[in-house]
Amino acid sequence: MKIYVALLGKEPVPIYYPIKMFEADVVYLIGTNENIELMSNLQTFLSPLICNTKFVDAYKPIEVKEFCESLHSTHPDDEFLYNLVGGTKPMSIAAFLVAYQYNARTIYTTTTNQILEIPSYQTTDMDCEITNEELIKLQGQNLKSYDDIKSIPTQIYYYAKYAYDFIVHEKKVYERISNYYRKFYKSKVVLQNLIFDNIKCVGGKDDFLISVDGKTVFQLNYEHSFSMVFEGRWWEVLVSMAVKKWNESNNDSRQIWRNVKFIQKEGDRDVKKDKNEVDILVNIRTKLLFVECKSGEVTQDNIYRFSRVRDVYGGQMSKAILVSFYNINPELHEKANDCHVDIFECKGKLDNLGNRFGVFISDVLRKKGV
Repeated sequence: MKIYVALLGKEPVPIYYPIKMFEADVVYLIGTNENIELMSNLQTFLSPLICNTKFVDAYKPIEVKEFCESLHSTHPDDEFLYNLVGGTKPMSIAAFLVAYQYNARTIYTTTTNQILEIPSYQTTDMDCEITNEELIKLQGQNLKSYDDIKSIPTQIYYYAKYAYDFIVHEKKVYERISNYYRKFYKSKVVLQNLIFDNIKCVGGKDDFLISVDGKTVFQLNYEHSFSMVFEGRWWEVLVSMAVKKWNESNNDSRQIWRNVKFIQKEGDRDVKKDKNEVDILVNIRTKLLFVECKSGEVTQDNIYRFSRVRDVYGGQMSKAILVSFYNINPELHEKANDCHVDIFECKGKLDNLGNRFGVFISDVLRKKGV
C-alpha cells in the first residue's frame, strides 16, 4: 500500500499533484488551524480516497514527529512518500527527520511545476495535466457553465468583426448610443425604435439596425446582437479567437473555455448572480490562465476585482492577463503588477491581436518557469 504524507501550505495543487503521480492509497494531511478550509476542500475533492487529517501546533515539532512515527508503526511494510511543501520550518524538519529515519521518499513540489527530491536535490518536471474541472474544485469552487473555445461558430467571429468595424469607423455614433444606454438603462434594455437627433435604432435583442440621417450604418440579425455590440462581447470573441489561434500554433490540445460561470457561495462579495466571472480560462497543465477582455476604460477596481477572481477560482499560483482594446492609464500598470496581473494593450488596432499577442501569452506562461 502507498501512504502519502503532506504538510499543508496555502495552495492545494502542490499537495494534490503528488497524489496523482504517486497513485496513493491512503493520504495523511498535516496542518494547523490555518489550514481548516484547505483540509476540508481536499477531503471533499479526494473522496472516496481515504484522506486523514492531523492538526498540530505550528511550533511544536514534537507533535509532527510523534504522529509520523505512529504512521510507520501502523504501516511497517508500506511505501511512504512525504511532501514537505507546506508547514512551518520546525514542522518540515520534524517530518524530514522521521522520513529519513525510515528511509522514506521525500519531495518538495515547487511553483515551477517541478518535483524536488530530498536529499538528492534532483528535480523532475510534473508530467501529467490537471484538468480545469479539477483545478476549480481544488479551490473549493463549483463550475456552473462554460463554452468550449474550440467550438465557437465561425459566423460568431464574423459578427464580432462586423461589430468591431462599426465601432472603429462610426466611433462617434457608437459612443453616443452606448453612453445613452449606460446613463439611462445601464445597458440592460432591449433596443426598440430609439430616435434621438439624427440617429435611429430599430429592433430588439435578436436583431438590430442603426441608421444616421436615414442611411444604415449597422445591421445585425443575431440573437445576442445587443450584448455583442454594447456589452463588449465582440472583443471577448475576437480575443478568444486569438487565444485559439495561439493554441493551434503550438499544436496543443489544452482545455480553453470562454464565458465561464461559477455557482456562487453564500457570502461571496463583488459577485452578481449569473454574472460572467471569467471571459477566457486556459489550462496550463497544473495551473490556470485567466484572461479578462476590456473593450472600454480600465479602472483600478477592474484590476483588483480580476485579481480577486483569479485568486478565488484558480489560486495564487494561477496566471492572469488583462487584454485591453485601448491603452490604459500608465499608473495602472504598477497596480496591475502589484496584483500579479499582466496587461496587453492593443492600442485600438485589431492587428495587434495577432502574432504579438501570441508571443505575449507564451512569455507570461514562461514566467517563474510555468
